Amino acid sequence: MEESIKLYTVCLIVNDSRILLLNRQHDDYKGFIALGGRIEFPESPIECAIREVQEETGLLVRNLKFKGLAEYMNPDKERYMIFN
Repeated sequence: MEESIKLYTVCLIVNDSRILLLNRQHDDYKGFIALGGRIEFPESPIECAIREVQEETGLLVRNLKFKGLAEYMNPDKERYMIFN
């Protein structure tokens, strides 16, 4: 099996000491989660974060700051890279 790489973004909206989270109530991931989603070709991680935040909240964000890259792999040879 060939390796598969999936790219995602996670974006935290911070206002003073508050963080905006989504209360997701579908699929296998119920509960509070950060905004973000899968990067669609050919967009950049920043373009994806801006698009996902707007789709999920209606907010138009700016001044994004890259905070790191998380990565994990599963036994099916899928590699997930998450731009924070």
